[in-house]
Amino acid sequence: MVVTAWPDMEGRGSHATGSTMSYGSIQLSYSATGETIGQAKGVIADFGARVAHLRDLPAVHSRPAMAESEIVNAEVRGAVVVIQRGAVPLVDKARRAQMAGAAAAVIVNTDERPLLAHGHRHRDGTYDLGEDIHIPVLVVSQSAGSMLGDGSARVCVSLEYDVSLQQYADTSAHPSEQDTRQQRSDMSPRQHGSPRPAPD
Repeated sequence: MVVTAWPDMEGRGSHATGSTMSYGSIQLSYSATGETIGQAKGVIADFGARVAHLRDLPAVHSRPAMAESEIVNAEVRGAVVVIQRGAVPLVDKARRAQMAGAAAAVIVNTDERPLLAHGHRHRDGTYDLGEDIHIPVLVVSQSAGSMLGDGSARVCVSLEYDVSLQQYADTSAHPSEQDTRQQRSDMSPRQHGSPRPAPD
């Protein structure tokens, strides 16, 4: 899968086409009973882990909700932290989740469109590509986020994806599509699964 979006000034992600994104799946259940709440897919961020196999981890809502400052609730450690989109760049949210000890971050979008989280371009022209972020980061739709509740009920999350497998599957595309994607990759900051180039 080829990322076609450059890091933007606001760092709030890009609504790109499905062919430019890699997807991960989440399954939600109530921790007390094991009853399945539902399943959803989300867009894998352009930073963070390229592979995720997490099973039945507690979902903990970030405080503050948008992670616009340091995440203060200690129960985030070892959990999947749920963060609302807004206020600050997505890469900053993911970094604060990692610093708080979260096993993964799920960022909830403000609408239903697929959203690709990528790096942030500072006003001085330098880039923050999130190279220090190693936890899985997934962006889900608003409706998928609603299944995670408001924190009042204990919800468990299983999260699964492997970007390299999706890249392999992508090579079955029509040759003209592959050529187009290769041309896009020449203009993109980096390709999933490849080392991030240093920005000029």
